[in-house]
Amino acid sequence: MVITPVHNETGDVFGYLGVAIDISNLKEMEYSLVEARKKAEAANRSKSEFLANMSHEIRTPLNGIIGFTDLLMQTSLAPFQQKYMQTVHNSANTLMDLINDILDFSKIEAGKLELNEERTDLIELCTQTVDIVKHQAHQKGLEMLLQISPDVKRFVQADSIRLRQILINLLGNAVKFTDQGEVALTVTASNTIAQENEAEFKFEIRDTGIGIDPKNINKIFNAFDQEDVSTTRKYGGSGLGLTISNRLLNLMGSKLKVNSVQGTGSTFYFDLKLKTEEEPIYKSHNIKEIKKVLVVDDNATNRKILGQMLAVNSIETVLCTDAIDALSTLGEQDDFDLAIVDFNMPYLNGIGLIEEIRNTHKLNSEKLPVILLHSATEDELIQKSCKELGVAYNITKPIQINQLYELLEGIGTVKTNPVNKDQETFKTTTEAFKILIVEDNPVNRFLANSILKKIAPNAKLISAVNGEEAIKKFKKNKPDIVFMDIQMPILSGIEAAIAIRELEEVPAHTPIIALTARALKNEREKCLAIGMDDYLTKPIVLDDLRSVLFKHLILGKSFQDQ
Repeated sequence: MVITPVHNETGDVFGYLGVAIDISNLKEMEYSLVEARKKAEAANRSKSEFLANMSHEIRTPLNGIIGFTDLLMQTSLAPFQQKYMQTVHNSANTLMDLINDILDFSKIEAGKLELNEERTDLIELCTQTVDIVKHQAHQKGLEMLLQISPDVKRFVQADSIRLRQILINLLGNAVKFTDQGEVALTVTASNTIAQENEAEFKFEIRDTGIGIDPKNINKIFNAFDQEDVSTTRKYGGSGLGLTISNRLLNLMGSKLKVNSVQGTGSTFYFDLKLKTEEEPIYKSHNIKEIKKVLVVDDNATNRKILGQMLAVNSIETVLCTDAIDALSTLGEQDDFDLAIVDFNMPYLNGIGLIEEIRNTHKLNSEKLPVILLHSATEDELIQKSCKELGVAYNITKPIQINQLYELLEGIGTVKTNPVNKDQETFKTTTEAFKILIVEDNPVNRFLANSILKKIAPNAKLISAVNGEEAIKKFKKNKPDIVFMDIQMPILSGIEAAIAIRELEEVPAHTPIIALTARALKNEREKCLAIGMDDYLTKPIVLDDLRSVLFKHLILGKSFQDQ
C-alpha cells in the first residue's frame, strides 16, 4: 500500500490518498518459482547421482567383458573364434565410449567439469593417442600418420586427460568416416607469442574421408547431431564427440574449427596457448655413420614426413614410391647407409623388396641395414621373415622422431627388435616378486589375477577384498608391489594406502598402483597426494599392466640397486 498526503490551495494537508495493490498473485508466483528452482536443483542432483551410480554399475561388468576378451584373444583361437571375440571386444568398447560421452556431456552442461593442468609430455601424449587409434585405422587398411614439428617443446602445462580425450575423439571420427587413404595428426608451434615460456600450438587432424556438406558444417557441433540421419545409421556413435571436444576447448580458451570438401576429406584443427619448459624434442644421438638413407613408401605424406625427420640432422634422403622404383635406384646408387621400407606397397611388398635387396643386389644386413615399417609387428610370418632377412628393426607405424633417431643410433649393433626380446625375458625377471591385488569386485579381481599369471606366471599373487584385509596381508607378506582399487567397502583404497605408508620404514618404499574407474581430477590427485606411485584406469588390459610392472618393478629395482 502507498499513502500520499493531499494538499489544498494554501499548501495545507487536508487529507490522504491511499492506493492499495493486491500482490498475492505476485507473491504466489515468486514462491512457485523458488519451489520450482528447488525441485529442479534436486532433480539435477538426483540425475547426477543416478548417472554416477549407474555408470559405476554399468562399467563394472563392461570392464570384465573388455578385460577378459582382451586376455582371451591372446590365446590360441580358431580364426572364426578370434573374429567373434574381436566383435564382442569392439562392441563393449563402443558401449563404454557412449557411456563416457553421456557422462562428460552431463558434467559440462552442469558446469561441474574442471580442468587440471599439470606437467605434460606433449610428444608422449600425441604418440600414445595415435597408438590407441592406429589399430582401428590399420584394420580398415588406412595409413596412420603422426608429424610433430622439431621446434615443438616437449613439456607443457596442460590437462593431459582432456587433451588426450579431444585428440582421441577427433582421430576416432577421422578413422570412422574414412574408408581409404590416410588419417594424420600434425602438431606445430608458433613463435608469435611474446611471453616467455609460453607458446601457441596448432593441432591438425586430417583425413581423406567422406567430407562434410557445406550446409551441414555448423550442424555437426550440435549435441546429439551428426551430418544427417543416414550418417548415424551407417557409422553409429552418440553424436556427442565433437560437441564435447569443442566445449572442452572452450574451457581451454580455444575453439574447434574445420575445413572440409565433400568426397575428399576434412581437417579439424585448433590452437592452444600453453606454458612450456625448455627442452628439445629429441636428444642428440651418435649417428655420424648415417649419411644417406633410402626411403621406400607408396604414401606421399609418409615419405615427406620421414624426409623431414631425417633432414633435421642433415641426412640425405632418396625417396622412392614403390619397390620397383627402389630397385632401380639401388642399381644406380650403392652408397646408402640405411633403407627404411614400408611393408604395404603395390606390386611388391616390403618383405619382397628386402629379399630382392639381399639376393639380387647382394646387399646383406651389414652392407645395408633395413628398418621395416608395418601396421602389425606381431604378425608371426613377418617376424619370421624379418629374422631370416636380417631386418634391424620391425616397427609399428607411425614412427616418431625420437624413436627414429634411437633406431639410427642402434643400427649395426642390434639385429632384432629389442622390444620383443624384452617381452620374452620379462617373465623370468618377475619370478621372485610378490604382488598384492586389492579389489572388492570378484570379476575385476579374477581379471587382474588372470592377467598377472600370464605376464608373471611364477610371481606370488596375493588377493584382498577390501582395504582392511589389504593392510593385514601387507604386514604378513611384505609384497613388492600393490594394486589398489579405490572404491571399496569397510576401508577405501585411499585409507588403506595411507595406512600402508605409515607401516613402512624408511627407506623402504613399496609401489602402490591405484585402480580407478576413470582418471578423474579429484581421484587422481588424491591418489598421488597421499603417496601412491601410479594409477591404471579400468578396464585393465595386459599391455598396460605389463608396462606398469616393468616401470615399477624392473626399472624401479634397477635404480634402487645402483
